[in-house]
Amino acid sequence: MKSYLSLIIVIVAIQTNLFAAEAGMPQLDPKYWASQAFWLILVFTILYISIAKFYLPKIKNNLDNRENRIKDDLEDANKFKELSESRLKEYEKILEDAKKEVIKIHIESKNLLDKETSPYLLQHKNNPVHWLPWGEEAFERAKAENKPILLSVGYAACHWCHVMAHESFEDEQTAKIMNDKFINIKLDREERPDLDNIYQNALALLGQQGGWPLTMFLSSNKKPFWGGTYFPKEPKHGIPAFKDVLVSIANSCDNNPGAIIKNQKLIFESLNNLDTTNSIDINIDELRVSTEKKIIENCDMQNGGLRGAPKFPQLFIYDFLLSLYVNDNDSKKFNIVTKTLDKICSGGIFDHVGGGISRYSVDENWLVPHFEKMLYDNAQLLLILNKFYLITNKIAYKKKATEIANWIMTEMQDKNGGYYSALDADSEGVEGKYYVWSYNELKTILKNDFEFFSKVFDHFTETYVYIG
Repeated sequence: MKSYLSLIIVIVAIQTNLFAAEAGMPQLDPKYWASQAFWLILVFTILYISIAKFYLPKIKNNLDNRENRIKDDLEDANKFKELSESRLKEYEKILEDAKKEVIKIHIESKNLLDKETSPYLLQHKNNPVHWLPWGEEAFERAKAENKPILLSVGYAACHWCHVMAHESFEDEQTAKIMNDKFINIKLDREERPDLDNIYQNALALLGQQGGWPLTMFLSSNKKPFWGGTYFPKEPKHGIPAFKDVLVSIANSCDNNPGAIIKNQKLIFESLNNLDTTNSIDINIDELRVSTEKKIIENCDMQNGGLRGAPKFPQLFIYDFLLSLYVNDNDSKKFNIVTKTLDKICSGGIFDHVGGGISRYSVDENWLVPHFEKMLYDNAQLLLILNKFYLITNKIAYKKKATEIANWIMTEMQDKNGGYYSALDADSEGVEGKYYVWSYNELKTILKNDFEFFSKVFDHFTETYVYIG
């Protein structure tokens, strides 16, 4: 192509000079320049035609090819983007499913209490129930599996907690229902008294008496909708079997969720009202008078304490009456406090051999104890005995206060200076076994004094004897 153009230029130049020479036109003649212009235009026209003929198709073809390649690249990029997004979603789903499966396998393989430090939780680490400690993992699982939560609250020295554990939590059939229908949380009320207080209040709002073990049913939002305390393995004393309760609650959650939500709303609103009560609106004098009246109306004037059984010491009540007596010198209040302290200190609820008082007596005479011993009961008794000794100056109260103090220092104090919260009622799986003698044991030990003993202490059978 270059050779072709060069040839055209040479020819044009020669022709131009020849034409000019033949015509005898001097180079300054206008005709000369017109001839030159003509030939230049001709040359450029030929050049343009040559370029259009040889180069433009190639350029157009190159541009078309490049455009097609760009379109192909864009199409490939979009396909890759769609594929990447699709793969990313697949991988995210696989990861989420794998995470759920790992959690499920981990939890289902055993309960998760073996890493806890609470003595109470560790008591339940070998249950077939898939217990979880209180924490977000339990609530996340409840959401993921759309299951209600069974919250069981207790403490290490709680006798009825042990009973329910042996009857239900160690039972494979009961555990299967719990594992299939619920997310199960075990909570130590001595580790989390704040949570225990919330759910005890919720149970009271349901019209039921609180205590331990506390058995509450919650949604994954932690809001309770029903509950109770101890449930037996089989129905008795008007209390339904625990398995029947579990099945009934699970059916309600599946078939009547509206009722569950309604219960939760009512309980939650009532709990909020408890927290927002304006104490400024309370008249302290009126409250004191009404409280005093209610206490005296319910006091057992014959046996001390409050009427009925079981009988709990509830020593803060008598400390309150004693403080009122100091101010008003009302003999009725003084007599109530005297009767209660005398009956407790001389009754079976007081351990006259080892020291300390039990948590309550099962009868109204303070005779037969529930053998669990609580630090807070004994600390309160020590304080009120000390106050009462200072008021009455009677040595018997000082003696009992000293016995309580010695027992606390000997039995309840840790070597590092701290104090244990309670002593379990059970020994070798039997309530009170540590505190009783068999009839034959006493007969052997007392020998000739046994006849006198049997006349003084007539509250025993030929099986076991408890000296109260």
